[in-house]
Amino acid sequence: MLLAVACASAGTDGTTYREANYRGVEFDRVAVIAEGGDSQYRARFEALLVADLRGEHVWAVEGSTLLPSAGETSEAERADVLRAAGVQAALYLRTVDFGTEKTVVGGWAGVSTQVSPWAQFEAELEDVASGETAWRISAAGGGNVHASFDTIAGSFCDTVTEALLKERVVRRQP
Repeated sequence: MLLAVACASAGTDGTTYREANYRGVEFDRVAVIAEGGDSQYRARFEALLVADLRGEHVWAVEGSTLLPSAGETSEAERADVLRAAGVQAALYLRTVDFGTEKTVVGGWAGVSTQVSPWAQFEAELEDVASGETAWRISAAGGGNVHASFDTIAGSFCDTVTEALLKERVVRRQP
C-alpha cells in the first residue's frame, strides 16, 4: 500500500474568474464548505483544502465544524453562523463529475488493462457579508493507475490554493 501511495500522481488544470467589483479585495478568514456526497466525503474534501491553505498561512476552517449537515439551514442562517465565527468568505467545493478511464496496455509480457481515475471540480468563493460570488475556479484532472479520488481532490486543492494566493483573493496571515 505504501508503494501505491508513494507512486500515485495526479494533476489538475484550472480556469478562474473574478467578479469585477472584487478585484483588489483580499479575504482574511475563509470557511471551506464541500457540497454533495456523504458527510465523510465532505469532511475529507474540506480538510484537504484547509490543510493546504493553513500550510500557506491563510486562516481557514472546515465548514463542517461550524455548520450542521447541508440542507438543514437557510442561506441567512448559514451566513449568520459564519459571520459569528468571524468568517469573511465561504469557499464552496463541488465535484461536478468523476469516473475512471480504462487503457489497454500491451507488450512482450502480455496485455493488461489499467484503470485511472479522473474528476472535474469547481469552487466558488462567496463574500459572507454580501452573499455575492467574488471568485470561482473550475478544474479537471486525472491520475495514474495508482491514484485515488483523494489524490485527484488533493491536486485540485493545491490548484485552488495556488490560484487564490496568486490572484490575491485571500491574504496570508503574519
